[in-house]
Amino acid sequence: MKDIIPAVIRRVGLPAVFLILITADGSRCQSLGVSPYSFKAIGGVQATSELYFQYEWVGVHYFHAWDNEKFITEEDQIITQKSSSLALSVSPLQTTHFNAGVIYFKNKFPVTVGNRLHFMLSLSLPLDRITISYKHISNGFGLIYEMNPGLDTISVQFNF
Repeated sequence: MKDIIPAVIRRVGLPAVFLILITADGSRCQSLGVSPYSFKAIGGVQATSELYFQYEWVGVHYFHAWDNEKFITEEDQIITQKSSSLALSVSPLQTTHFNAGVIYFKNKFPVTVGNRLHFMLSLSLPLDRITISYKHISNGFGLIYEMNPGLDTISVQFNF
């Protein structure tokens, strides 16, 4: 899985993936979501927004960091700051109220010395054509990369 997502992005590019998802068959599960501001819960990064489009279990995301907050790694004492990035997600584990998968970022995320591949978990409350979701993105408590600031968001998702 780790090598498949970067290969797809390199082969067709994120804009092409986004276009494929938008023009896909409308009878399938499609949604457009927005998270205006991340907050500190399990993760440590706040003041980051997300806009995403999801088609079934594949999503295209854009994350925007609104400030230049700096972080210092505990072991190496490296100074880093938040980053913005495009991303492609795959969530093969889906139920009505829970999704789990991976997300691959174009740039290192959520900080400049972070990683590109992260786990993504979400809890959802569907309300007819709108879904409210809590999402956590991180490297699984250091499984992929030792620096793990993580990101928590609450989003409103419009289903069509």
